[in-house]
Amino acid sequence: MTADTLLEQINSGSLEAPANYLVEQLDSGVIILTRSFEILLVNTSAKQHLNRVPSINIAGKILEVCDCEQLRPVSEAIRARLELTSLPRRAPFELKKPELDIDFLLEVISLSSEPPLVALKIIDPVDLTKRRLTRAELIYDLTRREAEVLRQLCSSLTEPQIAVVLNISANTLRTHRKNIYAKLHVNNRNEMLLLLSRLA
Repeated sequence: MTADTLLEQINSGSLEAPANYLVEQLDSGVIILTRSFEILLVNTSAKQHLNRVPSINIAGKILEVCDCEQLRPVSEAIRARLELTSLPRRAPFELKKPELDIDFLLEVISLSSEPPLVALKIIDPVDLTKRRLTRAELIYDLTRREAEVLRQLCSSLTEPQIAVVLNISANTLRTHRKNIYAKLHVNNRNEMLLLLSRLA
């Protein structure tokens, strides 16, 4: 089950298993909050990510977000959605502090209106990329070698650099690239990256 599916089930009240069990099975971090920032549910992945952010405290039963410049928009988005203002249901934020090894996406999502609940979904970009590549490999029936080439094409390396990394000739790389593009029904690297970004 994906985090979005679970959140939709919580929102509609159609959960078939205990929410605390299901939230722990997710590959994304998830926290569900009440209007008073009380933590109803939190999984291990969310704890691992947020414990590295010194300005967020989830140790108790209340989510505490310091009023620093980077996190102010996050806390404002949470408050606004808990107050049921007419805002978009989802608000994404990027938390990035290389010196603290922090780099993840945080999405604030409005859930039910009565009582008001908000979910925080935490997505590690590295994990997300790996999942998308694995899905592409399965959906588009890529060979093992094509999957390796696809992983490299998603990096910032140039094609000559990719050929060196994979220890193949430029012509062999070109052949693999053409086969990948044909299977994905794309014409260039930008279209390929756009298609992959749409895979959950």
